[in-house]
Amino acid sequence: MRPDRFARQLLLSLVLFTCAVASAQQTGNPAVASPDSPKTDPARAAAEYPNTVDQVFTRQAAIGGDAEVALAKLAQERAQSADVKRFAQMMTADHGKANDRLASLGKANRANLPKASADPDQQSVRAQLEKLRGPAFDVAYMAAQIGDHQTTVQLLEYEIGAGQDLRVKAYAQETLPTVMRHLEMAQDIHQKLAEAPPAR
Repeated sequence: MRPDRFARQLLLSLVLFTCAVASAQQTGNPAVASPDSPKTDPARAAAEYPNTVDQVFTRQAAIGGDAEVALAKLAQERAQSADVKRFAQMMTADHGKANDRLASLGKANRANLPKASADPDQQSVRAQLEKLRGPAFDVAYMAAQIGDHQTTVQLLEYEIGAGQDLRVKAYAQETLPTVMRHLEMAQDIHQKLAEAPPAR
């Protein structure tokens, strides 16, 4: 399953889950109320507590971020294009910082972050890229980056709209412009590579 297809299914599941919770709260039926419903402890504001969207987002963002760093390191070894190498260096730096922040958020909201990326789709992408070098690698890597960043944009936007934990929502709001810039750069580089004349 491709990452963008996975993201669409994840987002659909989260939307359906949120709608079910909202319906349960409106009907007052405790049998279908979410265990992640906002707490009512008067000592802390409800917005300080994570809900299911916060936890799923934090986990998926961490898995994606770890994969981005791993692929970026591979790209710095295999890529031929200077633009691709620079992009990979930026991915290592930007996602490295983001991953450190996600690790902190994951501990705070009990997201049960994995120690290493266990996403089979990401592992499949890496396996395919490891077979390539030079221009073929450059094109494939940038194509994968477009898909990965489109997925990340969807996840960030969903967290911003449906998350509850203010710390996680703030992370998503602050990260979205950077990811959008990465996506635009990936699209520009990919187009440039596609338009380049074949090597003789």
